[in-house]
Amino acid sequence: MSGTVALADLRARIRALELGEASVAAPVAALGIAAIDDALPGGGLARGALHEIEVAGDAGREAALGAASGFAAVLLARFAAGRGSGAAHRPVLWCQRRIDLYAPGLAAFGLDPARLIVVRAPAPRQVLWVLEEALRGRRLAAVLGEVDGIDLAASRRLQLAARAGTACVLLRRGPAPGISAAVTRWRVGPAPGDAVQSGHALPHDPGASRWRVELVRCRGGAARAWLVEWCHETHRFTMAAPLADRTEAPARFRQAV
Repeated sequence: MSGTVALADLRARIRALELGEASVAAPVAALGIAAIDDALPGGGLARGALHEIEVAGDAGREAALGAASGFAAVLLARFAAGRGSGAAHRPVLWCQRRIDLYAPGLAAFGLDPARLIVVRAPAPRQVLWVLEEALRGRRLAAVLGEVDGIDLAASRRLQLAARAGTACVLLRRGPAPGISAAVTRWRVGPAPGDAVQSGHALPHDPGASRWRVELVRCRGGAARAWLVEWCHETHRFTMAAPLADRTEAPARFRQAV
């Protein structure tokens, strides 16, 4: 390979990393429900990428935070499953500004508390530092950080670090986000009939949690919305309503992408 060609290839790779573009051929973690996995490039969530979860603002704050936290726990569990990815025996990390996780609740969402490292970082910049250092260590299956907001530069740093092979999830507790380098952005809130109406990933009912899950941004995909149920006994998703999967994104979804 000539120097000119090598330089051009390097520049292309750097640009792809900066834009947060995930290769369709990259390893993915399937959510286990065809309606959602089929909407994601590669059939699942890219492991070496940054993903964001927003707390839906159209429900009670505690109920919405509980739903978003539960979905976040499911994603961590899926990344930790790691079939064929080398992640099967690696722990996951959850970084918070205050520790309020409930171990039995996390287990109900399929996340083994014995494989969870919990870090308390009081300041927002400390949360981001913990995530970036954990990603660069390449010893974890996935990392998750709770933040109120993040700017484009910080999200790009996390995306670049995640490309080494460790998934990064941001649980955004603050107002609607701006531009970021995340490969996917989700908005999650409780749906009518949800067994978990309060708390922070704290299901006390052994039945099902019902959520409205919106994919508001996806590189290489389209915005969608689903109504899903998570069964705490089987650790599986099911569709809560046959019309919940919208093939054409609503106007407000298109504006958010």
